[in-house]
Amino acid sequence: MNFNPYIKKHITYSLESLKEDCDALFNAIDLIGRFQITGGEPLFYPHLIELIKYIGQNYGGKIIRFELVTNSTITPSDELCDAMRENKIYVFVDDYRKNVKGSESNYLKVIEKLQKFNVSFRENCVSTWFDLTPNLNEEKDITEEETIDLFTNCECPWSTLNNKSISACNYSLYSTKAGIVKFDERDYYDLTKVNKANKKEFIEFRLRFNERGYVELCKRCAGFNNNNYIEPAVQIPKYSK
Repeated sequence: MNFNPYIKKHITYSLESLKEDCDALFNAIDLIGRFQITGGEPLFYPHLIELIKYIGQNYGGKIIRFELVTNSTITPSDELCDAMRENKIYVFVDDYRKNVKGSESNYLKVIEKLQKFNVSFRENCVSTWFDLTPNLNEEKDITEEETIDLFTNCECPWSTLNNKSISACNYSLYSTKAGIVKFDERDYYDLTKVNKANKKEFIEFRLRFNERGYVELCKRCAGFNNNNYIEPAVQIPKYSK
């Protein structure tokens, strides 16, 4: 995902480790609105079909919408399309045709393949982009109270599942993996420790309450809701079902 260009050593996780992550999450929760497989590019993952089937068969009843994001550089196989349809995957097909030269041909192949196999999808062409870290290599000269305010007002809705833990902010996790900020265990909640006695604490963490009141990336980040907009080549979103 974000900060991929900064990663010095890319990681391909084992299928077993991802299963264990999913087990930890779904043992800790009753229901999730959106559960999304992303990457990198998920279609590069050699065990994607097995992962989709494992999640769908074991935890599909706990997921309101099971999603996958692709950058449309790879045409999914027949077997993958079958697995996505059978497990009710909703695919976000990122549309970079106006920004990436030569991407149109394969983009259309992906759309055609999903339509052929009746896989639910959305053509995802955003109208604007924004820069989370305009001064990535510099910590901001702000107080701890101001850092807490930044996190509070940011309202980033995403958490990422990793190493049987859930992150307070997905972008902070990505920046940690890229070596931009240091790891701090206070930015994560250990899902293996969730039980009836502390479930309230876990829910509060998911609602953006944590020990410090911010995450490590806040010291460099402009915030999810910021004004560092970057105008892409295409301005009008295009959606389809």
